[in-house]
Amino acid sequence: MRVYHWVALLVCVLFVPSVYAFEAIEETVPTQYEVITIQNPEIEQLLLGELTDAPEMFEIVSETPFTLTAEIRAVPNTSGTSLPQLGGIIIRQKEIRGVEEVARLNATDATWAVMTDPDSGLVYQAGPYFSEPVEAGTYRIEVSNPNNQGKYLLVIGNQKDANGYFASLSDIKLVYRFYGLSMFRMVSSPYVYYPLGFVLLVGIIFSIWYWRRSQKHHA
Repeated sequence: MRVYHWVALLVCVLFVPSVYAFEAIEETVPTQYEVITIQNPEIEQLLLGELTDAPEMFEIVSETPFTLTAEIRAVPNTSGTSLPQLGGIIIRQKEIRGVEEVARLNATDATWAVMTDPDSGLVYQAGPYFSEPVEAGTYRIEVSNPNNQGKYLLVIGNQKDANGYFASLSDIKLVYRFYGLSMFRMVSSPYVYYPLGFVLLVGIIFSIWYWRRSQKHHA
């Protein structure tokens, strides 16, 4: 195989996953009821949060109309005894005074089907989902459950960003840590097993080439 063939294969393996970039942010609320501001609301972002005796609120401020997308996810319940009760509400700040409801993200409206994230390779339970074009303005998304305890995942936006491969890999590592899983489990992610597969393939091809070359020298 010629050198440029190797280069083309390497580009395919390392560049293709980065086209579908992955971004995760671990949000820590230092003070109860503090509002967290979200930048670039149309770019897909996985927010990792944990309720501690209070709902958590996220704010989006946009000077132009945009598509507001929000999905609540849950870390799978290993006991399987009950469905998650995570829910939320989306409100819009009125121009003069007060707020108006945009949508309710009711836990009972979701099937909480177990899904596999294509980037991290981790399973999650898909909860209530909302995605509609909205006017410019200030929006807030509140996440809660009956006792306001436990971890949750909130997906904001539906457009992939040009996040680099290594930045995406770092974010995937963050998600595994959030799940409480070993970094060795990251082999389930295509960001890991594609490069590993490539290295293995190169190793096999080199071994065959070296063996044949040794045979010729001994002939």
